[in-house]
Amino acid sequence: MHPILFEILGHQVRTYSVAMALGFVVSLALLRRRAPYEQINVDAALNSAILIIIGTIVGGRIMFIINTWSERFATEGRTAWEVFLELFKVWEGGLVFYGGFLGSILLVWLYLTIRKIPVLQYIDLYAPYGGLGLAIHRPFGCFLNGCCYGGPTHMPWGVHFPLSASATRWWGIDQALHPTQIYMGLSGLLIFFALVWYRNRKQRHGEVFGLLLMIYAVNRFLVEIVRGDKIRGHVPAFALIFLAVFGAGILLYFLFRANDGKLQPLKWVGVALYTLGGFLGLFGTTSGSALSVMESPFSTSQYIGFFVFVAGAALFYYARYYGQVVQPEYGQLIESEPEEEEAPHPEPA
Repeated sequence: MHPILFEILGHQVRTYSVAMALGFVVSLALLRRRAPYEQINVDAALNSAILIIIGTIVGGRIMFIINTWSERFATEGRTAWEVFLELFKVWEGGLVFYGGFLGSILLVWLYLTIRKIPVLQYIDLYAPYGGLGLAIHRPFGCFLNGCCYGGPTHMPWGVHFPLSASATRWWGIDQALHPTQIYMGLSGLLIFFALVWYRNRKQRHGEVFGLLLMIYAVNRFLVEIVRGDKIRGHVPAFALIFLAVFGAGILLYFLFRANDGKLQPLKWVGVALYTLGGFLGLFGTTSGSALSVMESPFSTSQYIGFFVFVAGAALFYYARYYGQVVQPEYGQLIESEPEEEEAPHPEPA
């Protein structure tokens, strides 16, 4: 564990922040290089990528605050000012991936919609680099920071954290733990290579991003089984109703599409239901919820993963049957033809 990378003039530069920045920089460089091969405007791609960075940090922090409010923020003996300052200390960790994911999607969707740019084509471009960012940040940021650690294990690759680590304070110095940060990094690498392989084989725009949602949700569900950090959260059983409402809304929406738009009310009922289900599901993860009479066996990340998987499957289906067909020149670098030079004007006599 090495949470402080180095110091500059007495200011600590944290490994967590550097790893996150490195993931963004590498992904941006590859994204910029790939955009022309998908006939995507590089400037628009980079502008929306900046929004992805903002949405990741802001959305990730908001989700962390929602999930851990009663344990981390609303504690006894703290003033309102201390709690307020604590909300912004993102450099110390405390970002939830799903929150950042949702925040970045929302900002990019708004930006592309306002500019009337095809959303599905652009988010397919970004999809593989989400996995690459995880592959860089999880092993180097989370592992060296000592957060997101796993539960007890007797496997030979089990990790013993130092005395100062929260993992040691929680599980003890003699207990080896699953290196779940490494697991998630390898999972991100798998996602990156799988989506890079698939993007040249897709039929319509939107398929790659739909696959990203499904694969990540499954991988995260499996990793959560061996997570061991104390703030995992277990959503109330009642909150599973919100997932049913979300899924029902999506089904109604596609029933409207399957009837060639003849059942117009179904569209708006479907939109209302999956919006309501998603919104209530998000706040159903709040720690200390009044609904937590009986807890489900699922952590907050697993619970949100159910929504993400359903949304990914719906997006993949929508893209495959209703999305824009991939253009014939997709995957080829089309050089723009140089503009013809104007004939020189004769100099005045």
